Amino acid sequence: MPRKSKSEAGNKRLRNLLSSLVLYERIITTQDKARQLKKGFLSIINKIKKAKKNISRTKFANKIFYGGAAKKIINEIETYKTIRTYNYKARSGDGSIQTIVEIEKEVKKASNKDNK
Repeated sequence: MPRKSKSEAGNKRLRNLLSSLVLYERIITTQDKARQLKKGFLSIINKIKKAKKNISRTKFANKIFYGGAAKKIINEIETYKTIRTYNYKARSGDGSIQTIVEIEKEVKKASNKDNK
């Protein structure tokens, strides 16, 4: 059985991180992975938002995300604003800095008509 290349394994890891971020909206990872995650997530979100038809959005999301993440991102795509990262603490084993990555959403304001 042939060995997988490093880039293929890295792409799968990134897809897993993206899916976890969408599902849980907040994850803790290392600084390097957080940098890759932020860059990848923002480009994917922009591509999905630019897609005109819902069918093409769904197909693209299903290629990238695992599990229920594709369905969730299609339903909530308009509320996603950006990614926010915070340095958390050094990992005890190897000392690499942990980073909290979370999705920042736009808050929809309720109109006055709904309150009456």
